[in-house]
Amino acid sequence: MPLATVVEQLAAARLDLDRAGELLLSPSPEALDRCSSVLEAAGRRTEHLLQGAGDFYCNWISLRGAMTGGYTSAGDPAPVLHGHRISLQG
Repeated sequence: MPLATVVEQLAAARLDLDRAGELLLSPSPEALDRCSSVLEAAGRRTEHLLQGAGDFYCNWISLRGAMTGGYTSAGDPAPVLHGHRISLQG
């Protein structure tokens, strides 16, 4: 997803959340119904953005595995081995 689209989706989700907050300042049955619709739209945008972030992460891990470990005999990128670190500050 192009960066401009991501920024637009984030801005639209933010506007939806702001709109929902404004509706809740004067609660009424109609405002609550409308707020529910607005929050549902924000949730669908957020779901799409999180799916894109997850896809990016999975693709990056795959690319990183190929760059650092080559490919397996099955032609898949090598698994990325994550080291374990402990950091203590006193």
